[in-house]
This record gives sequence, C-alpha cells and structure tokens, in this order.
Amino acid sequence: MSMKTKKKRRYTDAFKRDAVKLVKAEGMSVAAVVRDLGINANSLYKWVSDAAAADPDNEEVSANEREELLRLRKENRVLREEREILKKPRRFSRRNRSEMSIHPGGKRPSHDSNSVPRARCSAVNVLFVPPQATDRFGHSER
Repeated sequence: MSMKTKKKRRYTDAFKRDAVKLVKAEGMSVAAVVRDLGINANSLYKWVSDAAAADPDNEEVSANEREELLRLRKENRVLREEREILKKPRRFSRRNRSEMSIHPGGKRPSHDSNSVPRARCSAVNVLFVPPQATDRFGHSER
C-alpha cells in the first residue's frame, strides 16, 4: 500500500491578508472563502486568529483576558454585596456609648450591660444621661 503524501502548500502573506479580509471586512463565511479559494479551513481559521492577535485595535479578548474579566466581575459582585450588607443598620446597635437599649418582655440580653427590661414593646434605643456630678454636700459642681 502506498500513500500519496500531500505537498504542503505555501501561501504568501498578501494572499493570507486577502483571505482574512474576505472573512472580516467582506463578511463572508469561512466555509465560503475556503470553497472559493481552495484552501484548508484550519489554515484560514489560524490566519484569522493570527490577524486578530496582531491587530492593536482588535476588540476581541484573549482567553486569559476573558478569564480575568470573569474573575474581576465576580469579585466586583461580591464586594458590592458586602458593601450593601455593611450599609444596612445593625439590629439593636447603639449609635454611641451614651445610649441604652430597652428590650421587650423583661428579658435582658447577657451581652449588653446597658440594657434595661421593658414590657410589651419592641426594642428602643434611648439616650442615657449620667447624673450631674455633686460635691459631698449635694451641690452641683459647675
């Protein structure tokens, strides 16, 4: 059995540019260009790919850039979610150290030493005003 070996055809750079131009600028399909010019489809795909990589004005992104873009979009989405969570007010948080929390049902949370029990109402923050300093005779010091 003898196999015929195909001689590898060499194409000029001008021929390659013209074939790529037919696909890109003229809008012809790769199959139509291959059929018209009698070239291998894989060769034309490679020429188109090489031309796109060499073009500085190319808007297509490489596989690495696409992966990085997806990663950055995901990271951006996560950061936006975290920011939205941090924007929401915390439940039962005091705005400053002078506030006290009043909790319903007489239950006092063990984690907060400034909590005061209150019956049949929702939790409310109130401003705690410390007593005025007095001397040993009961007179206020100003």
